[in-house]
Amino acid sequence: MLSGIIFGIIPMICWGIGDFLSAGLTKKIGPLRTATWVQSIALVIYLCIFTIFFRTIDISSIALFMVLATGLVGTIAYLNFFKGLQEGKASVISPLTACWGIITVVLSVILFQEKLVSIKVIGVALAILGGVLTSIRFHDIFKLKLKEIEKGVLSGIIALLLYGVFFTMTSVLVKEIGWFLPIFLINIFRVPILQSWTAIKYKIKWFPKKAIYILIIIAIFEAVAFLSYGYGVSSNYTSIIAPITATSPVIVIILARIFTKETLEWSQIVGIISAISGIVLLSL
Repeated sequence: MLSGIIFGIIPMICWGIGDFLSAGLTKKIGPLRTATWVQSIALVIYLCIFTIFFRTIDISSIALFMVLATGLVGTIAYLNFFKGLQEGKASVISPLTACWGIITVVLSVILFQEKLVSIKVIGVALAILGGVLTSIRFHDIFKLKLKEIEKGVLSGIIALLLYGVFFTMTSVLVKEIGWFLPIFLINIFRVPILQSWTAIKYKIKWFPKKAIYILIIIAIFEAVAFLSYGYGVSSNYTSIIAPITATSPVIVIILARIFTKETLEWSQIVGIISAISGIVLLSL
């Protein structure tokens, strides 16, 4: 179980660092472009790993269909998240989508018959609550009018639901065909869609050369995070790995406090304590 906790913490840290590094870049080239090129570079990393260690793909047609469906669900979730950010406010959309862990836990308990003892249930709840609270800045939300809060919420809810389904479907694939191939094949399917959508939206497909180094660094964290999640759920409860992974906003907030001296709200401090407490309980 401890190894499972570790492979939940690794993606939490890596996605947290990646999101923190992406924050400044998205202001320059936009969130969709940033995500598209990060995923594209991550695919190159997956391809190198596949070429060196795997080389062949041997899966059934049913598994391949499942991969395509999972990739489609993940891509739609991705695009709805960015649509929500574009239409609404990050202070509303980010904490909303951070609830995806709830969906994944519920589906995992139903599909995989995962049974959690009381202390684990409390740990799951605290971890997810921590991820949500650290994403919320009530000071910013209270400044918004009701109409502003409502903007982008539908897209945020769609992203929340589909992210939960996506990570569950990924777990199903990992348990069926191994921890690496699903991540690799999902990205092979997802990247062309993101590239095409970016090209259509921005009229031209271009590579931000000045941002190449930071994009590579973020992509490395993305690849390590996703592969660690896959390896973790291959032999451990998804209902435990997913909520730990979903606490990545805690890392973002801590890094923001250290490097940009961002002021923490009381809710974010409570969120950090809640997330840490949840991880500790899940490790017992």
